[in-house]
Amino acid sequence: MLRFFNQRALQRLLVIVSLWGLAVGALSVKADRLAAPPAPLGQEFVIAQQTGDLYRPAVAGRMIVWYGPGPTGAGIFGLALNADGSLGDKSILIANGPGSRAVPSIAANPDGGYLVVWHERRNGSNDIYARYLDTNGQPQGEAFAVAAAAGDQLRPAIAYVPA
Repeated sequence: MLRFFNQRALQRLLVIVSLWGLAVGALSVKADRLAAPPAPLGQEFVIAQQTGDLYRPAVAGRMIVWYGPGPTGAGIFGLALNADGSLGDKSILIANGPGSRAVPSIAANPDGGYLVVWHERRNGSNDIYARYLDTNGQPQGEAFAVAAAAGDQLRPAIAYVPA
């Protein structure tokens, strides 16, 4: 379970979770807002659902990322929330291609934009890749290697550290 917290209002606190949907045979990414005292409002809503599995949601600022089946292999996806906390228009494909990608993590820059990292299997080993997103969650530039060395680099985590 992952948390999203906007300190301006407790009602903007989201609990994000991957849930196995036995009826559809797939995972979905769902959320619920919390009320004071901290308790779910009971208005669960779907962030993403598709055939296949969606895993490991991560949240920063107004951006949610996860991994699941993409057009040509396991992909990294995202969805930007609107300023009022409602869902954006549609999910965004952040990274895809031959091979597999998994375990995304995301950090928000207070000056705008995000950096998403994940591990990706290329050439027989897993390395860490990243891609910048703008303030609206749109990918900027191409994905780039952050840690590529002999052996596997797995399960990256990222945080914004002010100068």
